[in-house]
Amino acid sequence: MSHQQKSQYSVSENIPLSIAQKRIWVMEQLEPDSPFSNRPLAIRLNGILNEATLIQSLSEIIRRHEALRTVFPIQDGQPFQKILPSWTLTPEIIDLGSLPEPHREAEAGKILKRETQKKFDLINGPLIRGVLLRLSDQNHILLLLMHHLVFDGWSESIFLSELRNFYGAFSQTKNNKAISNQNIPLPELPIQYKDFTLWQHKRVNEAFLSDHLNYWQAKLGNALSPLRVPTDYPRPYTRTFQAGSVSTLFPQALVESLTTLSHMEKVTPFMTVLALLQTLLYRYTGQQTINVGVPVAGRNHSETEPLIGLFMNTLVMSSDFINDPTFRQLLTHVKQVTLQAFSHQELPFEKIVEVLHPIRERNTWPLFQVLLNFRNLPQTDSRPTEHLHIEPFSFEWGMIGGLDLSLDIKKCPEGMHCQFSYPVDLFREKTIQSFAKHFRNLLENVIATPDKPVGTLNLLTPEEHHQILIEWNNTHEEYPNACVHELVEKQVNLTPNAVAVVFQEHQLTYEELNQSANQLAHYLTKQGIPPEATIGICVDSSLEMVIGLLGILKAGCAYVPLDPRYPHERLEYMAEDSKISFLLTQGHLKTVLSNHKAGIICLDSDRDLWSRESIQNLQIGCTEDSLAYVMYTSGTTGQPKGVMVTHRGACNHLYWRHDYFGLTPSDLVLQKASLSFDDSVWEIFEPLTSGAQLVIAQSEQNQNVCYLIETVIQQKITALCLVPSLLWLFLEEPNVRRCHTLRRVTTGGEELSVELQEKFFQLLNADLYNGYGPTEATIAVSYWKCKPGGNSPIVPIGKPIRNTQLYVLNPQLQPAPIGVTGEIFIGGNSLARGYLNNPELTGEKFINNPFGQGVLYQTGDLGRHSRDGNLEFIGRIDDQVKIRGIRVELGEIKNSLNQYPQIEKSEIVTTGNSKKDQMVIAYYLSKNRQQISPQILREFLKHKLPDYMIPAAFVYLASIPITPSGKIDRNALPSPQREHYINKEVVQPKTETEKNLTRIWQEALNLSEEISIHDNFFELGGHSLSAFRVVSRIRDIFKVELPLRCLFESPTLAELTKVLDVALSLEQVHK
Repeated sequence: MSHQQKSQYSVSENIPLSIAQKRIWVMEQLEPDSPFSNRPLAIRLNGILNEATLIQSLSEIIRRHEALRTVFPIQDGQPFQKILPSWTLTPEIIDLGSLPEPHREAEAGKILKRETQKKFDLINGPLIRGVLLRLSDQNHILLLLMHHLVFDGWSESIFLSELRNFYGAFSQTKNNKAISNQNIPLPELPIQYKDFTLWQHKRVNEAFLSDHLNYWQAKLGNALSPLRVPTDYPRPYTRTFQAGSVSTLFPQALVESLTTLSHMEKVTPFMTVLALLQTLLYRYTGQQTINVGVPVAGRNHSETEPLIGLFMNTLVMSSDFINDPTFRQLLTHVKQVTLQAFSHQELPFEKIVEVLHPIRERNTWPLFQVLLNFRNLPQTDSRPTEHLHIEPFSFEWGMIGGLDLSLDIKKCPEGMHCQFSYPVDLFREKTIQSFAKHFRNLLENVIATPDKPVGTLNLLTPEEHHQILIEWNNTHEEYPNACVHELVEKQVNLTPNAVAVVFQEHQLTYEELNQSANQLAHYLTKQGIPPEATIGICVDSSLEMVIGLLGILKAGCAYVPLDPRYPHERLEYMAEDSKISFLLTQGHLKTVLSNHKAGIICLDSDRDLWSRESIQNLQIGCTEDSLAYVMYTSGTTGQPKGVMVTHRGACNHLYWRHDYFGLTPSDLVLQKASLSFDDSVWEIFEPLTSGAQLVIAQSEQNQNVCYLIETVIQQKITALCLVPSLLWLFLEEPNVRRCHTLRRVTTGGEELSVELQEKFFQLLNADLYNGYGPTEATIAVSYWKCKPGGNSPIVPIGKPIRNTQLYVLNPQLQPAPIGVTGEIFIGGNSLARGYLNNPELTGEKFINNPFGQGVLYQTGDLGRHSRDGNLEFIGRIDDQVKIRGIRVELGEIKNSLNQYPQIEKSEIVTTGNSKKDQMVIAYYLSKNRQQISPQILREFLKHKLPDYMIPAAFVYLASIPITPSGKIDRNALPSPQREHYINKEVVQPKTETEKNLTRIWQEALNLSEEISIHDNFFELGGHSLSAFRVVSRIRDIFKVELPLRCLFESPTLAELTKVLDVALSLEQVHK
């Protein structure tokens, strides 16, 4: 940059915004009421202050730097820089001298924080203002507030230095009169900010920058996924930008150890701290690519160094944690990353974002969400001027702009000061205090063991370790050894004549049920069936269903549920894989399974075969370790897998339910789950082992909420289980308020939202329990009794039940800190035996317990502990999800889709909200490189998969994006468009508002194709600046002002039309 480039613009011209200014300006339009772009500079003035000299000094700085006189008007929908004439800055003076001396500093702090919240007028300015607080004659605080559009961190040092210089010079002149230019202590500036802007706009279009761009594209092209630091509160759509902070001090001895380690590894302390922060973020998120933003001065030419203005650039330091490196290896990697990033720092961050098109979220920074500011600003002369000591100081002003976390590090005489700033609408203070504590623990560990893989380094204190592993898993309790059917027999002896089970107009007493089941069991044993033989049961809801289950167990066998509504291929596989000895079914279902070799018993039409057998209980030597049932769940290989559950696990759960829920003979439990889902186990056997009454819902009506509500009312049901998605529908029915007898509703299988919880308590006078547990751990391993009006943003899944342990671990089996997401592992009596005919998968999923005896089941579920020891469910770690409360392995869908002749390769993902609208989306490559009709693919899958597993959309791709580790980059997959959905037609605009908006969208997006009123502006290619063009055109055509955020909050044409119609109506009322 040369001196000859000065004054390319005159002050009166419309000067374009610099690249950094554009980003700040757009963020301002999105949040016009938030002061997050304010930049405060607080200065302590100790000594004798001459206020006139101070004003003269401030005004000279404003005269000297055009940036401080710049405003940002709008013309033709575009902002530009306009430089105002020089003016005098006279700070508002607030005298605190009348307050008692101990209260002055506190009051000053309140005023400083209040002043920093005041917004600027970007169009008219000025974008600098001041407040002078007089605490005493020789103690003042000067607050200068600038907008980020004209001021950055480096500018602080320039401002302070010039203030000292000018104040000193003006103090020495007689009567503080203006001094001649020759006596001004600083030379005139060679250029101004407007000249830098012109140079930058030319520079970014020059070919020499292509080398920088190529580097950043290669470095960040596969590192676009947002960093997801686990938060305490759901990420709000509109953020307040209010910040809290937590500070910690690394003592000098620890800093010296850090420095020694850095020298040994030939890296700088900054690189070591960066590697440390990225390691902690890796441990907190589990993500293998960690991006951290690092601000740099952006003043790569000497002419810019003395300028006040927005020059700051941000470098994205992207480090990989593939294969869990040691810290020493990581330091080598981070050194390389850092040196390369600094050698390519001339390309503005905003240009990288423009080219890479990362995932954009409103109010969140693209490419990185955590910032490390290792303070290295130019030193200013802190010597006192004429009778006055001018020194900056920090204060809590409480704003953070779109970041999830910011770490500010400064060296000090005591060691190293670390300040963690965080948004209060995402985190609690205790969470960040723990983060800071783990940051220090991690540093101490890497100093001691730099050759240990970073995933195995301990983050926890001994107290945390004991609490998480021991205290919260202290669930041991003795109970009698028994089998499930023996618990039923015990209840039969207590209440033989009580009604046990009801289906429609038919019912059985406990004694009648027991006798019929005994007859069936005796018949089965006479067929020579060995103990633990598997017997299939393929029935509709009926009394025979319960007789069949109980009879199988009494015969010492294990039942295999075969839902007659499953596809034929799936049922055939399950029957063959489990090698069923017999199939219990009903006459009308006899042909559902035709190719198996097992004998068939129709529980209804063949009753004469076994109804003459003995009614006495059998003595068959069944133990608690015997197999009770084999339940098939979705499998990663594309085939379902059979989970072998023992009587020990089932009885442990039933004993716990007896104590926890306390069913009595007056209770009536509605049984509605398919036998293929393990909720059916407790639905049937909890009431039958408690003396309560079991009421069976019709199979074809078990998802019909009107029928369920009517059944609850008519049968006076007291206990019911509904997955959250069905509970939503249940509560939306008007008659739900008539369910007066309901005493207990349990839910699980999906995330239970706070919204749904509150809706429940508004409509029903009953207890609500949120449960968790995979089939491999027998029904459920934790429960939470929900409470109305709680402050938690997540409904917990509770604490472990009796004789069960729950751990949250990282991939290296290290316990995750409280609040940090990890994989849930389960230990104890609840565990299944393993997978039928699959010892390899059993060994993979049921691992040796590193914390004690026995094994742990690796669930693949993500969870975290809250501070009270309750567990929170976060989601799935792999491809297994729950759709409509049903566990689905996406690999099974993928395997089935890949069987279509023209499919070369596919990838299956989920999108949407797991509470109500989660959908499966299929992406595929075709062999002939042409799109396949979604209707054709759906028709093909209908013969292979249940309806709930069929994708909602099928998206054709030319290639499937991958991450650096070779895995599918799901975040880079495109959003489905209209033509990808099975049923999604173009809905033409009809009203005049819709038609006008359509034309505005087409103009802003440069689209000629037709737009549906349900199309999403951003999915059609919109971005922040094109969104601003839309609201500008709306203002021109409709003569109404819509905030820019309206388009982000209502991104479809139909939604925006509603907002605009309301605004037009209000405008008419005002007129």
